[in-house]
Amino acid sequence: MTGQLAELTEVHRSGRVESFHLGAAVVVDATGQTLASAGPPDFSTYLRSAAKPFQLLTMLDLGLERTGSFGGHELAVCAASHGGEPEHVATVRGLLARAGLGEELLQCGGHWPLDDLARETLLRNGCSAPLPIYNNCSGKHAAMLITCVANGWPLASYLEPDHPLQAHVEGVVAAMAGERPGIGADGCGVPTYFLSLASTARAVAALMALAGEEGAARRVVQAMTGYPWFTSGTHRLAYNLMRVCPGLLAKEGAEGFFAVGIPADRSPWAVPVGFVMKVFDGAGEDARGREPAVASALLSLGLVRDTERPALEALATQPLRTVAGRVVGELRGVLRLRP
Repeated sequence: MTGQLAELTEVHRSGRVESFHLGAAVVVDATGQTLASAGPPDFSTYLRSAAKPFQLLTMLDLGLERTGSFGGHELAVCAASHGGEPEHVATVRGLLARAGLGEELLQCGGHWPLDDLARETLLRNGCSAPLPIYNNCSGKHAAMLITCVANGWPLASYLEPDHPLQAHVEGVVAAMAGERPGIGADGCGVPTYFLSLASTARAVAALMALAGEEGAARRVVQAMTGYPWFTSGTHRLAYNLMRVCPGLLAKEGAEGFFAVGIPADRSPWAVPVGFVMKVFDGAGEDARGREPAVASALLSLGLVRDTERPALEALATQPLRTVAGRVVGELRGVLRLRP
């Protein structure tokens, strides 16, 4: 790793800086050229859920829709870190039912919905233990099972790195990143990929460039950008960015990771580019270090339109409150990238 860490987000309390989050960010084009950076762009980390667009791309090429086409919202939930809201869950259940598969085949494990209201509703209705279908990764797991059925591959071992499906995904990630990734286990058990930030940004740029042609990449990008709520959920950063700034492809990953695909018509360089950021401490409670930094970086790149600016500025500077709700400071994104 080379280069000093960049300051991403400051925590201001009563007029003083109390804490700050450090990390790195980089913008790269599809050829691998670094166009802007802050902190060490060669820092390597796991993509976590930011790998989902590449997993969906691979599955489309492998015959995910062999037994029937998917709607845009259905593809979006297959690449989602969804909030477990009722329509998210219903969509995943519908995909499994259409393929004749049961929820018991999902190996992602159960957790309570990320969305507060969805979680509170389940508890109020007497749910005593979360089901795998509520897992934010359940759409991806459903798509993996459906792809395995389409190819006659075993279902019980679909999480294993040497499973044919996962081997294909690894090959696609390597080709798009220009670097062979390390392999690790994500929180949901699926393989995730260990790459430099610059190589990951290159893969994101390659996805955006391929979306200019007919094919699976266009389907992935159109689904995620066209149905952002299904890709994320209410009050989530990825949803808010794609809702406010049409055309951007936004995807979060655990431990302070975030990726944005920027199409040519928004890019300061007039070509598709990928932006990737990592908060080195994992972004802290409620990922507070990530949201202001991403917003401030996008504002600094000049790709935000005048009508979109107020919403991004509200994300870049957020109130810090006491337990009783009184504003006593702010979270301030300070990441700046210059084209």
